Amino acid sequence: MATAWLRLRAFVLVNRWILLAALLAAAAAEATLLALHPRTAAVPAAPAPGVRLAVLTRPVGPDQPIPASAVAWQTYPLRLVPPGAIRSPAALAGAWSAEALTPGVPLTAAEVFRPREANVLAARVAPGTEALAVPVSADNAVDGMVSPGDRISLYTTVTGPGGHPRTVQVFRELPVLAVDGSLSPAAPTPGRGFTLLLALPPSAVTELLYIMQHGPLTVTLDGPSPAPKPAPFGQAQWENLH
Repeated sequence: MATAWLRLRAFVLVNRWILLAALLAAAAAEATLLALHPRTAAVPAAPAPGVRLAVLTRPVGPDQPIPASAVAWQTYPLRLVPPGAIRSPAALAGAWSAEALTPGVPLTAAEVFRPREANVLAARVAPGTEALAVPVSADNAVDGMVSPGDRISLYTTVTGPGGHPRTVQVFRELPVLAVDGSLSPAAPTPGRGFTLLLALPPSAVTELLYIMQHGPLTVTLDGPSPAPKPAPFGQAQWENLH
């Protein structure tokens, strides 16, 4: 062991200047590399810009006031902001729900209205349509089991060639705005007639008024179906039978 140590000491003493020169050369090379390729500190990425949006914390039924206690303000990335999203408390002041609202998703202007600024019913009528009241009996309307928000089809009976009566569909998938003046679903009233408030294009309003003058209507509830449906019986066909 002592012999090995003496040999190492002798080597260092003899070659100390060579070893020092190697260390200085390595340091110079490192300095040159740093000068040519300076190290830059990692800059953290800036957070994506966000927007504070109104989000319900609990469900709100249709045609109900939206209290401030039921609203939270959450930040969403710009790419997730839906069209018409409500971005300020002022936009919700005095607002009511135009439909049943679900918590946890951003509120939009199309989902609210202000009774002081617009008629409650007018706020529910889609652009390009008109509201029409259609009285029906319970026997002709699913025993009174129709509620606002449902979609219905209308049928009537016509007299075909040879005097044979047949039932035809005149309209389908009509949205029900109200039942007996109520815009919200209520308890069913089996066995009693009622008045439906329907939304139709102006041309369909005149057609339905014409058909109502020539016989009673039968109402059926529409269900979701991907199958194509035949075209309804039109006014021109109706007029050809009379």
